[in-house]
Amino acid sequence: MVTTNRYDDLFPEVNDPELKALFKKIKIYLARCDGLIKGSNPSIVVERDDMRTFDPYLLPKSRAIYDAIIHRLRMIKKYRITNSEQIWRLLSLDFVRERRLKKRERRVLEAFVAYPDKTYTEIAKLLGITPATVLYNLKKFKEKFGLRFVSMSDYTKFKLKKYVIFVKFKQWCNKRTVFKVLENPSLTSFNFDTFSSEGERWGWIGFVVPNQRRTLSEFKESIAELEGVLFDELRIYEEKGMGHGWNFERFDNQRWFFQEDMWLYGLLNFVEKYEDILPQPDILWFSYETIPFDNIDFLIFLFKRVDYKISYQKIRSLLQEQGYTLSISQIGERVNKLKSLNVWKPYVDLMGLGLSEFLTVNVECDDKTGEILLKSLTEFPRYFVSVHDRGLLLLLLLPHGYGERFAHLFDDFRDHVDDMLIIRRFTNVGSWLPIKMHKMWNAKRRFWEVGRNYFNFYEKLKSFT
Repeated sequence: MVTTNRYDDLFPEVNDPELKALFKKIKIYLARCDGLIKGSNPSIVVERDDMRTFDPYLLPKSRAIYDAIIHRLRMIKKYRITNSEQIWRLLSLDFVRERRLKKRERRVLEAFVAYPDKTYTEIAKLLGITPATVLYNLKKFKEKFGLRFVSMSDYTKFKLKKYVIFVKFKQWCNKRTVFKVLENPSLTSFNFDTFSSEGERWGWIGFVVPNQRRTLSEFKESIAELEGVLFDELRIYEEKGMGHGWNFERFDNQRWFFQEDMWLYGLLNFVEKYEDILPQPDILWFSYETIPFDNIDFLIFLFKRVDYKISYQKIRSLLQEQGYTLSISQIGERVNKLKSLNVWKPYVDLMGLGLSEFLTVNVECDDKTGEILLKSLTEFPRYFVSVHDRGLLLLLLLPHGYGERFAHLFDDFRDHVDDMLIIRRFTNVGSWLPIKMHKMWNAKRRFWEVGRNYFNFYEKLKSFT
């Protein structure tokens, strides 16, 4: 039987159950790199419902990542670091520190970014190289940057609405209590501000909720009951669309650079000056048109959301875990049907390239100001955006040292919007697929069968206090 005990001496003694769960996963990853574990070993179980996201089977095997983990663990023990948050920061930061990109590599990477839906053969033909060269570069990118193909997804096509909720935590409140209260099959993400202090700590939480009058009403009422009890302040936004983009024009293969005009004129004047040449960001606007689908379609939709180029064989295996047996051809037919209905918009996700800082900005504004902010996004190295019913939620990935500079740039824009919240650093407590929801869908009735106590947040809070 495979064990990971050989790595025990690398880790400090801790009482925090979250850190213990992380240490267990890191041991699995180290064992994979050392060849002690092949694939997803059934005798080494990963706890999928813990609060932090780190999948030792998903992270690519890499000597650079392996050495970085070992180095940080030794540093933690050498300097006797005992603060849980410090340990988390050291072990949760981007392990892949690769910043440089060779000129030949760049051509292939830019093709992946521009055409994430194309096959590797099509990419090869486009670049005038062999498919073997494309696959070789893909393997290198996975090792160096953890590259993977994922997708933005239109949940509204499955009779679901997507919400993001910003909350200001009570001083006594901690993220574990919040997670226990909000834990639910509809919960998709939980992010916690790690920069603010003195009671001004914010976070934002994602949900997908059946687009049915009673269920929507109960969800909003149940969330609202937590204001004044768990949260000092609470804001509910309905997402209308989402976008993602890269701007490699601001990258010289070693470092990122920005137009000085942005600092000189400020964000508003910069966009107005260059409005005619700034491109619109790539946005997936939600359709709110429910497609014909069943429970299996919904699962396939979710699987390809986190692994857009997942093999049909892997989909088949995942469906079997949920109690469904389909042939490869049947899966192919379903995937092609869902593709034709535009439920996904794929993109490339990777780590490294010197983008080590995150800046989160939630803006409440009118449509005209929203358009200005959307156009400004294409000047950033990498961005995510959620367009909601009262404005925009922006997540920007920046080079080291630029987070604070851009925070000030957005802060100067504050007078032009109704409200702005800037979060300089945060921890992603967890991100989850609503897999369990598939059992609630009644395809015959075209209805999500959600019980009346489905959103019982306040009752759960009372049981903990």
